[in-house]
Amino acid sequence: MADHWLQFYLDVLTPTPLIIVVCLIDCYYVHALAVCLRLSTM
Repeated sequence: MADHWLQFYLDVLTPTPLIIVVCLIDCYYVHALAVCLRLSTM
């Protein structure tokens, strides 16, 4: 029973850091693109 819940928690929690990392990288690239566009228009 405990193993089942442990597996459930691992399945739920494991993708979460990946989603956060993807969001952070995505935000970083969007920010970098915005800065590049702003510099190129100046």
